[in-house]
Amino acid sequence: MQRIVLSLVILLFSMSSAMAADPVKIGMITTLSTKAGYLGEDIRDGFKLAIEQGQGTLGSIPVELLVEDDGRKPEKADRLPSVL
Repeated sequence: MQRIVLSLVILLFSMSSAMAADPVKIGMITTLSTKAGYLGEDIRDGFKLAIEQGQGTLGSIPVELLVEDDGRKPEKADRLPSVL
């Protein structure tokens, strides 16, 4: 009986610490403008949908999605990681 109670207490503490954790920031660089923008929009929207279905989490980890448009220009895409 004591083991069950101890297990439940440990489980509750681990769940509360996981919920209180700061969200993990995920950076996504994709093409949202130009004629090829529809591809990037689909990728972004699919990723957002997965986060919404997980109620703001992926797995059990809270996440925040940061999206930047590269404008289909390699030189812009090259410097965007420092912005994120």
